[in-house]
Amino acid sequence: PGPLAYHSAVYDPQAKRMIVFGGSANLRETTDSVWSLNLKKGGESWVKIEFPVSPGPRAAQSTAYDSRSHRMVVFGGCAKNLKACLYSNDLWELDLKLGAETWSAETGAGTPPGERESAMVFSQTDGDLVVIGGFNAKGYMKDAWVFERKKKAWLPMETPLSARCCASYHEAAKGSVLFGGNDRRAFFQDTWWSNGKDFKEIREPSMPQARAFSRLVPTGEPNMYFLFGGQSPGGAMGDFWVLKLK
Repeated sequence: PGPLAYHSAVYDPQAKRMIVFGGSANLRETTDSVWSLNLKKGGESWVKIEFPVSPGPRAAQSTAYDSRSHRMVVFGGCAKNLKACLYSNDLWELDLKLGAETWSAETGAGTPPGERESAMVFSQTDGDLVVIGGFNAKGYMKDAWVFERKKKAWLPMETPLSARCCASYHEAAKGSVLFGGNDRRAFFQDTWWSNGKDFKEIREPSMPQARAFSRLVPTGEPNMYFLFGGQSPGGAMGDFWVLKLK
């Protein structure tokens, strides 16, 4: 793919590949390119996937993998140009069927979340999609929304999280785990588990320093996740942590 920033990626467990979408190569113009990285041992290679229809160029979008439908879900982002961001609130899904990948736009009843980038987005075990926080020209956001699949409708929801963007999150243990993020004044180190309805704060004697833009990835062991890097008040970080959910 070449250099990219503010892109998104998910792991496709059925095809054992990583899917990378969007981003920017020069921190100005954005792209709508989709790349697949084969992760099978001995066959590691990049392939660009072409589409007649796509969400359009964007960066800083929010992405989740929906294991129920075997799709990558994309919400919002910064369209066209990072230096003159056009914030979006559209919802797209990429069917990851190998050799037949297809983009489709999702629309629903009710008022959708406002335009934003860098929100936390995760798919619940029942296939519903949760959107929390993010950032747009008006500032940092704390509102939360659920897209109910069966009703095809957006509904507002309550969370205990403060306004923030740029947190780390990943599907986990019949829900999702969320860590950190930042607002205009501070970086955060709080950690939460949620099934999209209930939120439980995870407190440990030893926790990572407050940060944003870090990454949570599964270790391959049940309910265990790696956390690496991020940005803190002191700059970029290179530390490495393991989170074990009880």
